[in-house]
Amino acid sequence: MASRNSSRRSSAADSSRRSSMADLQEAKELEAEMEHKYKALQDEREMVQKKTFTKWVNSHLARVNCRITDLYTDLRDGRMLLKLLEILSGERLVSSKYF
Repeated sequence: MASRNSSRRSSAADSSRRSSMADLQEAKELEAEMEHKYKALQDEREMVQKKTFTKWVNSHLARVNCRITDLYTDLRDGRMLLKLLEILSGERLVSSKYF
């Protein structure tokens, strides 16, 4: 009789461990899925912001017949950025001999 009770307790403990392990695995999978969705939303937000800011920059650069296509690369050397700052400030900032 004692051996049957011990066997039942062992079986219940095994079942509980398996259930806990399954719950843990499910939680890890859910966490990974949420991280993936979060990263995708971050990427989408960055893309929308980049596109929006590029349009804003181009709306100002159009006054001097200039345009950028990629916000990150086209402003890198500072030439278009300087033009944008001159347009926004209404002042000549640096002599063109430096470029």
